Order: sequence, then structure tokens, then C-alpha cells
Amino acid sequence: MTQSVRSLVTAALMLAALAPAALAGGASARVEGPARDGRTYTVRTYLCSNPAALKMNAWAEGTVNGKRTSVPLTIKKTRQKGVFQFERAWPADGKWAVRLELGEGRLPVTVAALDGDGSVKVTRLIWEGNGKTECEAILAGDDDC
Repeated sequence: MTQSVRSLVTAALMLAALAPAALAGGASARVEGPARDGRTYTVRTYLCSNPAALKMNAWAEGTVNGKRTSVPLTIKKTRQKGVFQFERAWPADGKWAVRLELGEGRLPVTVAALDGDGSVKVTRLIWEGNGKTECEAILAGDDDC
């Protein structure tokens, strides 16, 4: 009887751990950049670890001179499946993060913390929520959000 209970508990724990990935359909994105031009960023999107052309909306979230601002970003497809690009549309001063809402429905959000020079420091996948809380944490100085 004890072995059966242990097996049930183990199965329940595994199911709970895998639930976010199942709900998200294994979707994810990674922000890279900027490129050599200092303005172009690349977004790679995946579905179940394979490159996938996911729809997305993106914003640069920042604080300039103590004022909070959000700048919509224009995402452009490239010729490669699951590879997109956007250009820097935010000012050079201030502290910034990039927030990507993937697809429609219950898909995860990607948040990227940026260095002062605009380079991507860390990219994080957010399973629950819209990434705004994590952006606020980055802008407050917690780059690991």
C-alpha cells in the first residue's frame, strides 16, 4: 500500500511540474542582440524545441529620468522559420527591458533585461502573467527578475 501511495505522489508531483509546459504547448522565445549595427535584434521562437513561426507583440519597457514608458516594437519576419527581427526604437538613455507576448491565448511571455549599451543580459520565459511585473523588477534593478 505504501508503494502505491508513493507512486501516486510521485506522479502528481511530475504532473504539477510539467503542467506549465503542457499549457504553453512548449512555446518559447529568445531575444539576441543587438547585431553589429547596434540597432537590430533577433528573436528566435520555438514550439516543442523546434523553430516555429509564432505570432507576437513586443514592447520596450523602460524608465528614463524616473519616468516609466512603453514603446511598441515592430516585429519583422525573416526568411528563416521562427526567426524574427526588430530595431531599437527606444532612447539610448534610461534602463530598458524587452517584453514579448507570444501567440494568442495561454502562451508564455518572454522578458529580456538589457545592459546600458542595449545588449541582452538575460532572457526569461514567464509562464504566468503578461511579464509586466518582471519588467518592473528589471527596471528596479533586479536583472534576474
